[in-house]
Amino acid sequence: MSATCSASSAVPPPRRPSGAPLAAGASPPCRSSAARARSRTSAARTEPARDPQGDPVSTRITQVIETLEAERAQLASEIAELQGRLEYVEVQLRSFRDHAAQLPVTDAPASPSPEKARHTKRVEKASRARKRRAEIKPLRRDLVAEVVAFLRAHPGSTAGDIARGLDVSASTVSAKIKHLTQVGQVVKAQRGYALPPEAEAEGGTETATD
Repeated sequence: MSATCSASSAVPPPRRPSGAPLAAGASPPCRSSAARARSRTSAARTEPARDPQGDPVSTRITQVIETLEAERAQLASEIAELQGRLEYVEVQLRSFRDHAAQLPVTDAPASPSPEKARHTKRVEKASRARKRRAEIKPLRRDLVAEVVAFLRAHPGSTAGDIARGLDVSASTVSAKIKHLTQVGQVVKAQRGYALPPEAEAEGGTETATD
């Protein structure tokens, strides 16, 4: 077939009358290369364009259209749901506003004047300060009575002995003894200090009575 067609391409075949049947054993004449090229070009023009994956472009466009329509339907459903919720909130809001409008109006408590507020703060601050001082301040000791009692129990004690015995400073004891000596409640002894005889007698009488 190919050899015959090659030979025929050089010599054009004889023309057959229109409508006359082929002779027995005769084959149809081969088309020339130009005719075959024109046939292939015509077939390529009529074939639909295809995308790189081999699917027709029309199929891809159809898929995009279907996807967009599905997304539009989903958005429409969500909008309808949100619209229903919005209407519900509007109804509740109107109901509560109507209820609030029917409530009696109460006056807000009047705020104190700035001057009164400052006075109240000063009083509270002073009260807290007094309370702190009362908690911190130790109980006052009657050192005069303690010194007299110590000398009655330990006559001849020095100021240092009394300070150590009473657990107070020596200067404080010296000041107290100086005052007691001036008023006659304490006298100087050969060593240290002692009570006068009348005070010793009163102390002995009280001890015997007790």
